[in-house]
Amino acid sequence: AILAAAHTVPEERPVHSMHGYFLRTGDVDGELIYRVRELRDGRSFSSRQVEAYQGTRLLFTMTASFHAPEPGIEHALPAVTGFPDPETIEHFSYEGERRLAHRMLLDTRRVPPSLDPGAAAGRQAMWFRTWEPVSAPTASANRAALSVATDIALLEPVVLRHGATFAYPGLRAASLDHAMWFFDEAPFDEWMLFLQETTWAGHGRGVARGTIHRRDGSLVAIVQQEGILRFPVEDLARLPDLGADTGA
Repeated sequence: AILAAAHTVPEERPVHSMHGYFLRTGDVDGELIYRVRELRDGRSFSSRQVEAYQGTRLLFTMTASFHAPEPGIEHALPAVTGFPDPETIEHFSYEGERRLAHRMLLDTRRVPPSLDPGAAAGRQAMWFRTWEPVSAPTASANRAALSVATDIALLEPVVLRHGATFAYPGLRAASLDHAMWFFDEAPFDEWMLFLQETTWAGHGRGVARGTIHRRDGSLVAIVQQEGILRFPVEDLARLPDLGADTGA
């Protein structure tokens, strides 16, 4: 959807934010048609709305904003430090994860909680990169690829906080909406650190947010996502809140 919108915007205006809603499930073998509506073109910003269809079924809708970088004040979160190099840790998968084929799109290395300097219940740190060298033709293309990467495991901290994984029997999970803000460029075939945490869960939904950093710890993007997380009703009382304050 980002790429479809970018085709209607000058290349010197890369995407800087997107907000998407997943409306229906689709057929992975079916053709997707993206329809782009030009909302506004200003002196430095362009706004677009995109709808993704399979046949007559609307699957996804997104608004995105594109901006030509310009001089201004500058600050960012401090660079994150203290994480092990990705080459020093092996990828590990949770039970049943191999059935989730989209997880294999990237070379991912989860940081064991014992090696995460900010480890906490409902938090996860992960290194990722592409398996092969890539060269994105435009900044928007690189950011579009990054948006796909951040959807792979962002809701995981929500269920990890309750002692579960996405392989939990009877769990039904799906992304509802996805929002990203892009700040700077980072080669997608070089290691990036993806820090994720959950901020809320309730009413059958959960929210998680993440920050993406270059290997030197500098900030590249921020992402937030809400998803539907339906556990078997009879199991809800047995799922702990591992991050709850016990008063100890």
